[in-house]
Amino acid sequence: MPGAKRTASGSLPDWNAFWRSWGRVARNGISANGKRYSLPHVLQAWALVLAVLYLMLLWASRSASEDTLAAILSEEVAMTDAEFFQNRHLIFCVSPGRSGSAYLRNVLNVAEGIIARHEPEPKMNGPILEQVIIEGKREDTFQKRSALKLSSIREALEGTPQDVVYAETSHMFVKTFADVILDEIGDLAKISILFLRRPTKDTVWSQLQLGWFSKGHSGKNLWYYNPNDVHKSEMQIPLTLNASDAVESLIGYNADIQQRGSELGQKIRRMHKQKKWRHVRMREVLLMDISGASVESGTLKLLSSLGLRVERSKLDMLSEQDTNARDAKKERRHVETTKDDVEHHLDVMKRQHSFLREVLY
Repeated sequence: MPGAKRTASGSLPDWNAFWRSWGRVARNGISANGKRYSLPHVLQAWALVLAVLYLMLLWASRSASEDTLAAILSEEVAMTDAEFFQNRHLIFCVSPGRSGSAYLRNVLNVAEGIIARHEPEPKMNGPILEQVIIEGKREDTFQKRSALKLSSIREALEGTPQDVVYAETSHMFVKTFADVILDEIGDLAKISILFLRRPTKDTVWSQLQLGWFSKGHSGKNLWYYNPNDVHKSEMQIPLTLNASDAVESLIGYNADIQQRGSELGQKIRRMHKQKKWRHVRMREVLLMDISGASVESGTLKLLSSLGLRVERSKLDMLSEQDTNARDAKKERRHVETTKDDVEHHLDVMKRQHSFLREVLY
């Protein structure tokens, strides 16, 4: 491109020479690659380049603005959640399924000022279970799972007084959303986790009667999973199971869940030492202590430990409710294995693997 020539001293430009150069460009154009381009063509090319640069800058500015706006909105939502869940009381449970979690909901419903639900939507099972437990994508799915579960809990409590308690009894808690609840609002809310325990032989027998781990059963990887299939980052038990043996698979699965519950309790204690999750508590609840002959005394004791008041009329009705609502379905399914067979298999596995004696109830 033409420019202003400097004088002999190199200090001042020769403006006459500069304008003569531009005059020649205006008359003759510019040569490049064997072609001659007139001044209008050159100016048009530069105008196009500048226009493209302007559009690129505009798009970058817009994207940055959108990202900034999204971050601001996200922060505002987080602040709103912080205000909403501050000092709320939430109750969850650890269970492998078929241990009385539906009945536990009925027990909790005896309290005043509580919203108690059993496996509400979103259930956090199916594809979410596979992504977290089988594929090992717990961190990758955290934000999605957080948005799903926290928004549903908030929706259930929206418009209620601050002292209304939310309870959710789902055996998916320890598998797919305990981390979401505790990491997101563990420092805000009062969170009670009930480690629901039923003798393993009874739990396995109940699961077996309902077809768990039988060929083609629809619940596998929907509600439960074989520990053999668990991603290495989610592995809980150092045991390879005989996948063709439903009883052995069930014992391994129950050990996996019990170990998850135990590790969750250990993590809560570690967080307490770090002055975090100060109002998160886990307590063991034996099914036999809140059912049968112990239903009234056990319910009163449990609700009192949770700081809940009992509604007497509901307590009177609780004793009439069945702790096992699927007997009819079990009767329709023929199982060749007996409960004694289950107990024997359990004893053999406990003798072979000492860690099973530690984790199984």
